[in-house]
Amino acid sequence: MGLNIPMAREIHGLIDTGATVTIVNPQLAHSCKLPLIGTVSIHAAGHSGKYHEHLASVSFPESDLEHFSYLRVVACPIASKEVSCLIGRDILQHWELRYNGMLGQFSIQDLRF
Repeated sequence: MGLNIPMAREIHGLIDTGATVTIVNPQLAHSCKLPLIGTVSIHAAGHSGKYHEHLASVSFPESDLEHFSYLRVVACPIASKEVSCLIGRDILQHWELRYNGMLGQFSIQDLRF
């Protein structure tokens, strides 16, 4: 297809149950050379406007979660310097999340198995 596949890169993400799609910092999309596939108008992470959509492969090392070979992500500024990605419902729809607030524990089960 003529696409250069960049090296895998570990980043910090945050689960965002209010986000329809997964968001990445524009700098991350640029440095990973994610293929541009279009633009979309969204309201996300405190911003509204038209943002670039990219194609990404997303995985969760050291977990039993299935990877996403081809996932549309939107490059939109994220206010936190520690977080480069907001994991949206495009990924979350494939998971069952459990959170035990008393114990401060959570679990994720991939429903695609």
